[in-house]
Amino acid sequence: MKKLVLAVTVLGLFAFSACKSEKEKVVDNVNSAQSTIEETTDKAVEQTQETAKDMSKVLAELPTFASPEASTFAKKYTDYVSELQAVAASGDQAKLNELTAKAVEFQKEMQGITQKLSADDAKKLSDFVVQLQKTIQ
Repeated sequence: MKKLVLAVTVLGLFAFSACKSEKEKVVDNVNSAQSTIEETTDKAVEQTQETAKDMSKVLAELPTFASPEASTFAKKYTDYVSELQAVAASGDQAKLNELTAKAVEFQKEMQGITQKLSADDAKKLSDFVVQLQKTIQ
């Protein structure tokens, strides 16, 4: 009888300590996952802030055009890029795909506008669009 009680006690202690060990492993895994999530979130926030700074620099340098059509396009394209960046930061893939498809429309519109502009305005508009595209990537 003593041997049976001793055996049950030893098995009980072993089972109890094994469960505790598993619980500690789970807690460690959860803490590790939380740390990884926090680091990833911090990096994403930093990148978004850097992109916003780049975008504000470009917006501050919005060129003036002799053609009101070019000014309107530049403003509309700036709004598009801002919206694209906001959607990319939010992670809404459906909206991101929709906005990405609009890029082709903007490219066609820009080609039509640049053909009507003076050489100086066409270069300014082209350079401005390239600067905005760099902030997206």
